[in-house]
Amino acid sequence: MDNNVVSLPDVGKISELITALRDYAEKHAREQWAKHMSIAYLTPRLRCWDECDWFELAKDWQIVNYLLSDLAGAWVLMRSLHFCLQWYGQAEIDRLQSMKILNLKE
Repeated sequence: MDNNVVSLPDVGKISELITALRDYAEKHAREQWAKHMSIAYLTPRLRCWDECDWFELAKDWQIVNYLLSDLAGAWVLMRSLHFCLQWYGQAEIDRLQSMKILNLKE
């Protein structure tokens, strides 16, 4: 990568990022559930994450640099990741809620 050139990561790297985000969302949702037993997943604000937060998740500086760039495509990817995070987190909350209901019926 050239000095100030930020390029779109390849599909494989983005796929790995989405998998890592899914794992994060499920873990985060379980933690929320354990504390509050809320039926709604409170999605963290990804735009507030810094380099270290993103690197901990992505394990790839190209992804981190792209996400934190001012490129329009990075903004679109960030919004898509936010929706993925929301989807996976809420799905985990729904799963936990349904398990609770099943346990109450027994």
